[in-house]
Amino acid sequence: MNNTNGTNEDNFYKELYNTISIVTLPLVVVGFICNLFLLFVIRSHRDFYKPTYYLIAILTISDIIVSITMIYGFSQLFTRTVDKNTASAMCKSAVYMTFASYTISILTLDLIAIDKYFALARPSSAFYLKYKNKFLVTAEISIWIFAFIINAPVIAYFESKDKDYGLCDFIDITISISIYIIVLVVFLYIIPSILIIVMHAKIIRFQKNYVRPFTIEEDRQASLRNKKLIKALMYIALSNVCITWPYFATLLGNAITQTSYFQLRASNKVVYVLSLLSRSITASIIIVSPFTCFKFDRNIRKRAKVIIKQIFNKD
Repeated sequence: MNNTNGTNEDNFYKELYNTISIVTLPLVVVGFICNLFLLFVIRSHRDFYKPTYYLIAILTISDIIVSITMIYGFSQLFTRTVDKNTASAMCKSAVYMTFASYTISILTLDLIAIDKYFALARPSSAFYLKYKNKFLVTAEISIWIFAFIINAPVIAYFESKDKDYGLCDFIDITISISIYIIVLVVFLYIIPSILIIVMHAKIIRFQKNYVRPFTIEEDRQASLRNKKLIKALMYIALSNVCITWPYFATLLGNAITQTSYFQLRASNKVVYVLSLLSRSITASIIIVSPFTCFKFDRNIRKRAKVIIKQIFNKD
């Protein structure tokens, strides 16, 4: 009887992993293609040779890296074709690159928010005028270094669970690992999210209170385009905060209870299934950025249409 129950449970999880993979993989592939196209659009014309678009390009590269690792991860979860050692090595590298890329994305969104606030509310600031480019370059390099350093321990803390069909999971969670996970949640989610919300609240308040003097039509149109770009960036930033909170809440739960995903599966099936869904939901962040840029940014949308016409009108 126990063997029958065990077999039924194994079959349930096999079907669950397959369903999640089948649903998520196409979304990730679409995200990969759209981000690749967005990067090509941004790099194809001199109109995009501006700090904000450079930062958007960095976000796009980060999303491309995440999408590649997710394509591997969900493909492996579906096919389970590699040996244990290879699966473990690929699990560690995929988790590390995903965490590092996410860190780069969220902190770059913070940097964009700070840059936009200074450009709108304090355009005549001596610091902003004199050190803007140097500050942005230094900050972005620091973000990349920080991302690869703070996420390095995940290489040691994750493994491919052979008894759970190759699912990438924590090793046994000790107190030191719990502390590290909590630090990770604080620096990768809580602090960046607070900064994003505060900076965009300042931008919204400034735009509501600002009375624009009479200007010529060309200036008015440029201002309107800038507002749409800010709206797009705001939407991308807040989407990242909202979409990823279930996953980071799950990580925090893992740390507090010192429970890995596999241990959670044995103790609480419902919570375990929800934790898996949080991973899949997080995958959707790579689709948000390109579609938001195409929708709200006139320059990107216009250039994308030109490129698409050139592709389809080729003899």
